Amino acid sequence: MSLVEPLASAPALRADPASRVLFHTYDWAYQRPGGGEVQLLQTKRHLEELGTTVELFDRWHTRLSEYRLVHSFSMLPHMFWEPVKLAGCALAVSTIHWPHISAPSRRHDMKHAVLRATRRVLGIPEENRGLPFQHVDIFFPNSQMEADLMCRAYSLDPGRMHVVPNGVEERFVDATPDRFIAEFGLRDFVLCVGRIDGRKNQLGLLRALRGASYPIVIIGEPVLGQERYFEECRREAGPNVHFLGKLEHGSPLLASAYAAAALLVLPSYIETPGLCALEAGLAGTPLVVTAQGCTREYFGEHALYVSPDSPEQVRNAVERVLKDRPDTGALRERIHSRYLWRHAAEATRAGYQRALTMVSSS
Repeated sequence: MSLVEPLASAPALRADPASRVLFHTYDWAYQRPGGGEVQLLQTKRHLEELGTTVELFDRWHTRLSEYRLVHSFSMLPHMFWEPVKLAGCALAVSTIHWPHISAPSRRHDMKHAVLRATRRVLGIPEENRGLPFQHVDIFFPNSQMEADLMCRAYSLDPGRMHVVPNGVEERFVDATPDRFIAEFGLRDFVLCVGRIDGRKNQLGLLRALRGASYPIVIIGEPVLGQERYFEECRREAGPNVHFLGKLEHGSPLLASAYAAAALLVLPSYIETPGLCALEAGLAGTPLVVTAQGCTREYFGEHALYVSPDSPEQVRNAVERVLKDRPDTGALRERIHSRYLWRHAAEATRAGYQRALTMVSSS
C-alpha cells in the first residue's frame, strides 16, 4: 500500500499548461555545484525568457497539486516521482546519467550506492531495473547516445526519450584574454577546467604531460572525498603547473581563461560532453577531449579525441594543437548554431508539450 494517497482532483487547466513548471533536484545538489546544477539554473533562466514561469521546489511550502508539470533534474531523487504522479502532474526528467561507466571516482560510487539503497527501500528487485522509471512521462537525455544507452540499460521505450542538448551562454563568444593575463600573467597554456575528481582524470593528464615545458593551468576544486586525489595531483605536478582553484561560473575570469589558453584538454573517463568544452569552443579555444561519452556527437570533426587511458594519445594531441594552432571558426559556428542555452530551452519546452499530451491522452 502506498503511503501517499492520490489527490481527489487536479488543478484546472491553464490556457498553456507548459507556461508554469516546477523544478526539483536532489537535496545536496548545490553543496558542490557542477555541470548538472549549471544546467538547471540556465534552463530556468532561458525558459523564463521564453515566457515560462519556473518555480523551485521547497519541501516546506510547495504543493504539487498547484502544478501541471514537474521537471526533475538527475536520477537520484526518484523517490519523489511517485508523489508527483499521484498529484496528477506530468513528469519530465533530465537524466544527467551515463549507465555504463568505469572510472575511479568516489562521486560516481556514492551516486550508485544511493541508487541501490533507494531500490532496496522501494522493494524493487535488481533484475527489474526499468521499474523505477514507470512514473516518468518523458526523459531529457543530453544526447542521442545517452538516450540509446538509457533504453538498453533500463528497458525503456525510445518514444519516451526527447533529447535536450547541453548548452552554453552566448557571452563566451566575446571572451578576450586580457583580464586573465593581467590577473595571473599566463597565456598560451594548456587548460583543464572542472571538478578535481578521478572521473575527470587530471592525474592522468599531468602524468601524460610530465616534463613538458609549456604552462599547464588547472581550474577547479576537489569534490568531497577526493582530497587525497587532489594531493596526488599536486605531488605529480611540475613547476609549470598552476592550480588556480575554483573560478565561479559567472566570473569574467573564467571566460577570459578560455580565450587566453592555447587549448582546453578534457581527458575524462566520460563526458556528456562537458560544459567547459562547449564554453571553451565558443570562446575560440581548440579542444582535445575524451573519446568516451557523447563528445563526438557534439563536436564532430572539430576536436581531437583521446582515450583517457592513453598518455601517449593525450600528449600527442596536445602537442599537435600547440604546433598547428588550428582554426576554430567552424567549431565556434557549430556550437553557436546548435548549443546555446536558448536552444536547450526551446527543446525543453517542446518536450513539456509532448509530456502533457501523453498525460492528457492516457
